[in-house]
Order: sequence, then structure tokens, then C-alpha cells
Amino acid sequence: MMSEKMNSAVSYRKPVAAASSFKNSHIMYRPDIDGLRMLAVLSVIVHHAFPRLMPGGFVGVDIFFVISGYLITSIIKKEVEAQNYSIINFYKRRINRIFPALLLTFTVATIAALLLLFTTELEQFGQHLVSSVFFFQNIQLWSEANYFDTSSHFKPLLHLWSLSVEEQFYVIWPILLFFALKSKLPSLVLCAIILVASLTYSITASYSDPTAAYYSTLSRSWELVAGGLIPFLSVERLQKSIPLSLTLSGSGCFLILASFILIDPDTPFPGWPAIAPVLGTALCIISGPENVISQRFLSNRCSVYIGLISYPLYLWHWVYLSFAFIVFKNPSNILTAIFVAASFLSAIATFEFVEKPLRKISSTSVKAVVLLGCMVTVALFGFLLWTGKLLPRHHDVIMPEGSEWDALIGLNVTELNPNMSAVYELSSDRSQLTLFLGDSQLAQYAPRLIEVTETTPSANGVIMAIGGGCPPMSNVKSRDVRRKECDEIRNLGWEWANDPRVNKVVLGGAWSLYSRGSQPYYYQDSQQTYSAFDTQLIDLYLANLRADIENLQNLNKQVFLVIGTPGYGQSWDVWQNRISGNYQNLPEYRNAPPVRAEFIEKVVELARDLEVILVDPATTLCDSSGCRTHTDSGLPIYTDGGHFNPAWVRLHSDFLDKFIE
Repeated sequence: MMSEKMNSAVSYRKPVAAASSFKNSHIMYRPDIDGLRMLAVLSVIVHHAFPRLMPGGFVGVDIFFVISGYLITSIIKKEVEAQNYSIINFYKRRINRIFPALLLTFTVATIAALLLLFTTELEQFGQHLVSSVFFFQNIQLWSEANYFDTSSHFKPLLHLWSLSVEEQFYVIWPILLFFALKSKLPSLVLCAIILVASLTYSITASYSDPTAAYYSTLSRSWELVAGGLIPFLSVERLQKSIPLSLTLSGSGCFLILASFILIDPDTPFPGWPAIAPVLGTALCIISGPENVISQRFLSNRCSVYIGLISYPLYLWHWVYLSFAFIVFKNPSNILTAIFVAASFLSAIATFEFVEKPLRKISSTSVKAVVLLGCMVTVALFGFLLWTGKLLPRHHDVIMPEGSEWDALIGLNVTELNPNMSAVYELSSDRSQLTLFLGDSQLAQYAPRLIEVTETTPSANGVIMAIGGGCPPMSNVKSRDVRRKECDEIRNLGWEWANDPRVNKVVLGGAWSLYSRGSQPYYYQDSQQTYSAFDTQLIDLYLANLRADIENLQNLNKQVFLVIGTPGYGQSWDVWQNRISGNYQNLPEYRNAPPVRAEFIEKVVELARDLEVILVDPATTLCDSSGCRTHTDSGLPIYTDGGHFNPAWVRLHSDFLDKFIE
């Protein structure tokens, strides 16, 4: 993601001519820009390794975008003015600059993936490898981001989305800039048009479609163009004025550092908040290399060297951290620090023994062709992984099958949003229907319901008014913006409850999730609002649940109440033996679940009091020793700490059949 860096064999204090690879562009080397790279890469690493220390560290990517736009635009501008610009030479330089470290990272990551990942994980890794090679990883991640997406920690190549954004931008930008410089269209006007249009989209999309805003090149282009504006500004006088230069540099550093602290993952981004780090970086570049901050802080030897290795450091750090999470689940701070140190050592080795020696090879065309051929080979290898032609070391291990929502995709829906909240219909034309009201704890049973409905013509049709994290009780709200459709879904469900064809209603959810102390949830009726920590909360919840059940019984509905997954929220240690490969030692039982929360016990009492049919999966899965994690044949029962494996549900959860008989 970092752009053309200058040769390291230069003074750390005084700007000198660019490295030999840019000898025709006459770009003066500025060590303070490597200092900015240092800030950017360290912020990203700290955020990924220790997110609480630097919640906004991910804005380091935005700093890189501005630096990249500034350097690339400066090079193109100088070459066009010198009448020796060549688009072919531009792309040869890009290949020679970014491919060596990238190829090495791909190679090591692929070896680790073959050794440590399971079959389905390796297939996704292969898909990400292909998308990273061809620089559309941002689009790939964009398409994957939804409720049932794999955790980002299980994607060792996730961080390459930013490199994809850069390369997509540089497919168009050099051509536009060349024609602008050659025509009567002022380059500043071109920059301003793109900047305003992209920033406007970024601001709008950060609220309406946050995933698109984060990964889209359209919403990030303004950051690269912000850097590209600087070469067209007359900044020499500003840089020669020591007080003004110092003010600009100080203001820029303040905006950058403030962004690291004040912005966090919940901030709509990029949008308005991204203006701070982008403007801050631009001010630091405009201020020049001669002020005290640039010389003492950004241009000292340590800052410059970290800046020089920032590209391989960025490539390595997430690969290490991702595999650390995959193998150790939640690595300790000490273990995380060890992997961060390993990424520094790998970056130094890559810079000293790969990048620097390759820069000394004078034949740029031959070097580019060889590197391009190697990258195509990596893409072919990734395709073999993606399509399952190459199997991992652990290919014989049975893995959980997808998400609790997968079976519902393709069914008729009344409403649908990224949280998968919807009213799903299955054989809704039958004379009798069963209505399901709840959250993902009910959604997980869809594979069995579909299986029985399709094979048993006399079974009830199914209506599922469900949403991830949507409480199955009236007047229970969530402050989480991802749950904003819950009320609407619940209301649509109650409309179905009035349908005379509905003779059975199933209520279910992760009951303990909604009990007192669960921060996002609260109670609100026409009279008052009660916080998540109010002592009356459980009684209010129960009163509303009682009212809901009695209303359904008054409508002559048979009511079922499903208790959540046993041990909800506990970690399932299926991944604990990735290194040894010895899965025979996986415990047959996980630790017995803790005493049920007060709320769950009262829900059970309420169900008995109202003569509601209670269904508890624990009676099937658990005994005094604990709850089974896999069947005798090795099939995993759980897919994560809170949901059953869809394959197990389809084959073994016959306790559900009474819902639709």
C-alpha cells in the first residue's frame, strides 16, 4: 500500500536527489515523509495488536494514501514537464517496487495456510490470494461483509484491501493527470473535482452503506487526490517561513495524533472523520522538511528507518497477527508482542536482503517481467487452493458447515437487511403454519425445518420472523444500530400471528443475552425507559413475555418456548490442536455450563406456569459431565460459541419436529 520509497542510502537530514529508479523524475528525497510513514505503520500495528491502546490507529492507512498520492503525482508531474513520461515505465516501476516484498509475503502466508488451516478456510485463503494478486481484495472483502461473515482475524490477507485501493486508483489517475497536464484543463481543477465528488460519496456512504464506504476506491480516492494536490500548490514561501512552517507541521501532527485517539471502529468512516488525518498529513507535507518537528521528530534515524521498512512491515504484521489468532484463539499480550517483534524482524530482512539488492539490478524491464511472471504463478496456485485442488495438512478434519443463516438464503422474504433480519417463508401456502419469533438462536434450526418440510407434505408451513440479536419480547430495545429493524420484524411477526392458519408459535432466543447488565439492551414502553442495569429490568422483561404468551394463547395458538444454545458464549476449542494436528485429543465434553442466569430460570418457571411447551437442547446434549461438542462420528455440534453446526441440526435435532408436525 505504500508508494514509491526512496533509496535508503541518503542523508537523514538533507534532501537529496531521488534514488536511481526515479532518476528521471528529479524528486527530492524528504526524510520527514519516511517519518510520516513511521507514524502510519506503527499506528496500524498498535491498533491491530492492542486495539484499546490506539482505537483509531487504523487511520494510518489514510496517512499512507495521502503520502502515496503526493509522491506519485510529483513524479508524473516532473516527468511530463521534462517530456519523458511513459505510462509503461510508470507501471514497471510499480511492479518493481511493490512485487518483491508482496511475493515473499504471499509465499510465507501460503505455506502457513497449508500447515494450519482447514479445508474450507484454505479455500477462502486461496480466493483471497487470487483477489490480492489481481488487486481487487477490497471488492472481495466488501462482498463478504455481512452478519455471517468470517471473523477478520481468520483472513491473513485482509489488510491487502488498501493496496488494492491504491492500484485501482493508479489505473486511472496517471492517465487523467497526463491529459490534464497536456491539455488546457488546470490540474488543480481536475483534483478539486475528484476530491469533492469522492469526499461527498464517502460522507454519504459512511452512513448509508458503511462497508462500501470503507472498502470502495470511490470513497477513498479523495485521500489520494488530497496528496496529489500538493505538487500543484506554491508552498515554497510557506516552507521558508520558519514560524509558519512550524505551525503547519505542529497542526498536522496534532490532527494525526488526535485521530489515533478520538476516532474508533464505531465511528462512521471514512466520511467526515477522515478529513482530520488526511488534512494533518497534507499539512505536514506542505510544511516542508526544515522545521524543528520535521527534523527532530520525523527525520531522526529511527523514524526514517521504520519509514523505509514500513511497506514490508505493513505486509508482515497482519499475517503474523492473524495466524497467531487462528492458532491460539486469543493470544496473550506477551504472545502478541512476540509476533509484532517477529514482523519487525521479517520487515528488516525483507528490506535489507530482498528489496535493496533488487533495486541494484539495472534492467528494470527484465526485472518487471520476471516479477510479473512470479505473481501470475502465485495467482494460479491461489486458484488451485480456492477450488480445492490442493488440500491442507488437516484436510481430513470435519469442519462446521457454514453459518446459522445460510439455509435461509434463497427463501421468500418480506424484509431483508445486512443483519439478516427478515420474515422468511417456507411452504407458506400450506393450510397450517408455524410461526417462529426470535433471534439467531431460532434461525439456526432452519436446516432441520427445511429438511422436514420438504420431505413431509403434511407438515406445517414455516414463517420465521427473526433477526440477529433481536429480542423475542415486546418493548425490549437495543442501542446497537445493527438492531434497528428488530421492532419492525417483531411487528411483522405479530401480524402473522393473527393469521388463522398459524396454529403454533415458537418463541426463542439467547435469553441470557437480554438479561440485566447486557449493555445494548433496555426496556421502553409508553410510560418509561429502564436502563440495562436497572434492578427492575428482569421483572419488566418477564411481565412482557407473559403478556405476549397470554395474547398468543388467547388467539388459540399452541406456544413453544425454546431455551438457547447450552453454554451460550463459551469458546469452543475445536481449533486448539492446529499445530500438532492431533485431533484425537479434542475433549468429548466441554466444561459444564455455569449455573443458568436468573433470567433464564425465571423464563423456565414462567413457561411452566403458563403451561407452555418448553424445549431445551441441553436435555439432549448435556449431562452431569457437561455438553457434547461433537458426535461419535466426529461431526462438530457447534459452529461457534453460540450456535449449532447446520449439518448437525439437519441430521440430529429431531426434537424440533414437534414444532411443525
